[in-house]
Amino acid sequence: AGESGGSVLYIPARTSLVCKHMLPANGEGIRLNQYTITMDVRVDLAALQDDVSLFRTAWEDEETRQSDECYLSKTGRVGHVDLAQAGCGATLKSDRWQRITIVVGGGSIATYIGGEPCTTFALPKERDGRFSLAPQGVQLFASARAQHMPGGFLLRYLQIRGTALDAGAVKASVAANRVVDMQGINIEA
Repeated sequence: AGESGGSVLYIPARTSLVCKHMLPANGEGIRLNQYTITMDVRVDLAALQDDVSLFRTAWEDEETRQSDECYLSKTGRVGHVDLAQAGCGATLKSDRWQRITIVVGGGSIATYIGGEPCTTFALPKERDGRFSLAPQGVQLFASARAQHMPGGFLLRYLQIRGTALDAGAVKASVAANRVVDMQGINIEA
């Protein structure tokens, strides 16, 4: 249970979470080409030895398909390329509950932390490209390389939408569907 008595999922090393979203294909393809993944996570950044994969786009039976991964770096940056070189706005703070939002669509991948922009990278505008999701679902915390699956994550909220939210909608969603820690709050009749 979480600090407020709610449910929390612990992700151990070399473990992924298969999430069968069952959303219909979009973007004129057979896969999910536009989507938003929102998750509330907590992780000790000092314990990380390497970048951590937040999700992988290839499905189990698609190993030969070109796929990609979105990473969290040891410095709290979220994106999909060399995060040490990437310009970055907001960063994840260690050992605190924070909301990460990843938006794919319109030729880019944009990441947010707490509703604030982190990184944005251009993607080829290809239908069913390497960042498109299989209709079966998505593999969270999965990677083709074991060093990018160190575990130690706590997950308490997850939402996958079949649309690419704009920056204003991402910021507004931080207050919506928010899990609030109730520790220390007194309710009087």
